[in-house]
Amino acid sequence: MRNRLTFANIISILLENKKKTYQQHQLVRSLFSAYLNDELSSDEIYAEDNTMYSRWCTGARPIPMEILRIYEDNNFEVMEEDFRCKIIPNLINESQAHSQMEELINDSRNIIGNKTADEMLALTDNAAFFTAVVRYAILSDHKHSGLFSPDLSDTIQNSRLPSITKEFVGRKNELKECGKLLQEHPTLFISGVAGIGKSEFAKYFAEKNRKKYTNIIYLYYVGDLVKSIAGMEFDNDTSEMTEDMLFDRHYKILKKLHYDSLIILDNFNVFPKDDSFFREFEQNDFQL
Repeated sequence: MRNRLTFANIISILLENKKKTYQQHQLVRSLFSAYLNDELSSDEIYAEDNTMYSRWCTGARPIPMEILRIYEDNNFEVMEEDFRCKIIPNLINESQAHSQMEELINDSRNIIGNKTADEMLALTDNAAFFTAVVRYAILSDHKHSGLFSPDLSDTIQNSRLPSITKEFVGRKNELKECGKLLQEHPTLFISGVAGIGKSEFAKYFAEKNRKKYTNIIYLYYVGDLVKSIAGMEFDNDTSEMTEDMLFDRHYKILKKLHYDSLIILDNFNVFPKDDSFFREFEQNDFQL
């Protein structure tokens, strides 16, 4: 039996019962206002952001772990208040939304357990009820789905995204095009003469889109991709490990990453055919 209590199903109910003037991006940004600025107008929101929200709503992408961490720290009190003051007032039929969520809970009892189901159904305040259901759905999505990347923020000790230069300006159209191309193709090459700003562009894109990814890994190419991967620092690496052992361990973990993870391979200054491991590397599910 499949668990129907997913974020995609929950948000679908809210979208079905919202006012026509209350757009999807407004609902999503209000739902996660502790992380997203929900006061922006439609004209101020990038098309890539709307695409990202749509993927959250369809279940094609998980709610980023960064958002989960923020709400765990706040015990979801912010979300409950946002339901009470922003989202519920924009629902046409609040009671119908409640009933539809109750149906999802009851249909999923064999998966989520009677205790969890009864605890949620016992909440009579709609803001508290909606918040509890959304919280469960998001955490359950991450716990049970194999389509999402593991969070490696505590596993990888280096290879973090370097800071971007404060002088970076422009490239707005190229940034949008980069996002569009990565949606269509998992591997994207950024080429140009030395010093033109390829690395800064890649770093700025990653920083601007940080909330879309579970992991952003910055990998510096040292003339050999296998050596570059072996040179990463992971927790539990030891000085006794050989380069082959380090590579095997690191690559085994990297292979678990999916489309919600981005790897920037900087200084890749050879043709793909000239690195014997590159073609295998790009066959993985992460964005490169």
